[in-house]
Amino acid sequence: MVHARAVDELLTIGEFSQACGLSAKVLRTYAADGLLPPAAVDRGSGYRYYTPDQVPRARTIALLRRAGTPLRDIARFLARPTAELLDQWERDLDAEATTRRLALADVRRSFRDHEPPGQPSGWLADQPASPLSAASASEAGIGRAVNQDAVLLGDGVFAVADGLGERGEIASMLAVEVFQASFAAGGRTGDSAAAACRAAGRAVWRRAQDAADPTMGSTLTAVWVSQGDEPSLTVIGVGDSRAYLIAGGAARRLTRDDTLVAGLVRAGVLSEQEARADPRRSLLTRALGPAPDVEPSLTRVRYEPGDRVLLCTDGLSAGLGDQEIAAALAQAHQGSEAVAALLRLARDRGGQDDASAVVVDTPARSAAP
Repeated sequence: MVHARAVDELLTIGEFSQACGLSAKVLRTYAADGLLPPAAVDRGSGYRYYTPDQVPRARTIALLRRAGTPLRDIARFLARPTAELLDQWERDLDAEATTRRLALADVRRSFRDHEPPGQPSGWLADQPASPLSAASASEAGIGRAVNQDAVLLGDGVFAVADGLGERGEIASMLAVEVFQASFAAGGRTGDSAAAACRAAGRAVWRRAQDAADPTMGSTLTAVWVSQGDEPSLTVIGVGDSRAYLIAGGAARRLTRDDTLVAGLVRAGVLSEQEARADPRRSLLTRALGPAPDVEPSLTRVRYEPGDRVLLCTDGLSAGLGDQEIAAALAQAHQGSEAVAALLRLARDRGGQDDASAVVVDTPARSAAP
């Protein structure tokens, strides 16, 4: 039997979840932490009920979590909310960002100041701009207030990440930032790319632990484009964001989705068409964040000058077949046109999930004089 208030004054956990924007799973976590206890609990079923006047408190908690505020600090703020505390947290965020930028600058400076004679491969050096051209586009899903995807366009290295959980945008941005910094510091090789992905995984896991948020995580798919006499792609992936090589009018998938449904497709239990409609298609078997260590998949493939590379999150690939992707890229000459066309197709198919795309065009081989 429900006590505390009349049932007609209460919201079910589902209604309250819809009103405040927090999932039922998150609400149960906050109740266990004492941040947002339900107004009443049914003794027989254990079902939880909330009052309408708890909605503002829930929304405040959601906003503070979006800012990356640890649960213990949220409890302190709710007990005594002050503008001074918010100001202090904002200054702390600015200081953290500045510290990280200075640290990356120091890494670059350290490598350059200690370059051995002959500059062996792997040391940072000022080099002419890469002839690669790249474009990206990213947008939130229909009805979503926050885009939890992140993209990276670096010097020969590119990535997409799809955040998971209530604070997924923090996880995805952290994943690409740490990956980029670790890859540069590690010497820009295939092995350092895999090591950089592992470093990104540890960083996301630590942030999730600090925030006491077991839902925080991210996918990460990255490619390092090596040019020269033997041009090749090093592709690193964790999760279900994808990489494609577009050549000869066809799209060749370079990654394997780390999902339950994809595993069933590979085992012959489901067809590709059945997998697209399967309600379990978003269940990941690997991601950055749930555990401190995750081993990424790593693939090296040759490409021909003039080939095109596509990286995308599942908000784009889930609604489009490989042939549709290849056709859209074949019709777009510029990379910016290509990413815009792909996101437009994703929107036309419903666009409920955040969608991001990075298109990299390798330079065509110069004609003989």
